[in-house]
Amino acid sequence: MKKKTLLFFIVLFFAGLSCKKEFSFRFAAGFEGGTYYKIGQSLNSIPGFKFEVQKTDGSLDNILRLAANKADFSLTQLDMLQNYAIGEPDIKGKVKILMPLYGEEVHLLAKKSIQNLQDLKGKTISIGPSDSGIKISSLIFLSQIGLKEEDIKLEEFKTEKALAMLVEGKLDAVVIIAGAPVKALSDLDKSVGNKIHLLEFAEGLYQSVRGTNLMYQKAEIPAGMYSWQEKSIRTLLVQSVLISRAEIDIPTIEEFVDNIFSNQISLGSQHSKWKGLNKKQVKLYFEKSPDLYHPAMKKIISNF
Repeated sequence: MKKKTLLFFIVLFFAGLSCKKEFSFRFAAGFEGGTYYKIGQSLNSIPGFKFEVQKTDGSLDNILRLAANKADFSLTQLDMLQNYAIGEPDIKGKVKILMPLYGEEVHLLAKKSIQNLQDLKGKTISIGPSDSGIKISSLIFLSQIGLKEEDIKLEEFKTEKALAMLVEGKLDAVVIIAGAPVKALSDLDKSVGNKIHLLEFAEGLYQSVRGTNLMYQKAEIPAGMYSWQEKSIRTLLVQSVLISRAEIDIPTIEEFVDNIFSNQISLGSQHSKWKGLNKKQVKLYFEKSPDLYHPAMKKIISNF
């Protein structure tokens, strides 16, 4: 009788394990091979969570997919999301922030003949496709250094085409905003260092662009990050955030976020950007704009 009772509880135990809830979601991820895409893939290392990783056109496309219920989670640039939340109440109601994840370095590449940001006046600059987060951020900091749209000629090419045109001398400068190292820049031959270089951002520009918000931070692209780059460069970080559909229920978000922190070491082994995630920063950003966050985050952060 005792053996039968023991066997009964063993069966119940393993039945309970097999019935543990598994979550299946869609992750809008950007271009294949990019940082967003790789981070989306890394989420599949969390036990009990399965993510279909979707190729997208980047930050704006990611926001719109969540708003249209074509994806459940994603990453986007914070400045773009805030701009859309201000101008589009529908977006603010349907797309919510979970946490800041990492900063995306501003790579401002130019011909060797252009030595500083002021030299860009009257030049032709590619600032990314018209519907990209790169364009929004580019317009913000170009205006901060006194370069109005009428002072420069703006082009809206995709990264690979813009880089090829820059190397060929058909563009004067290119703006790329992405987590370093950027594959497209790593793939450039060392010899292009004779034709192009990264422009540096002065301390005063950082203070002007940042103001009192947390969307932009100081950063450095160390010497040798790219084979053609000889010296370290001061630049800016554009903060990226993990976002979700507002309609995803609070218990699910709580379990997802809890699993991110409890599996952070494993996630960090999948992609290094997870290593910089910390609860203090999550709380700091939440306190700046709590209305932009998923309702679940208030309770989660109170337990940090």
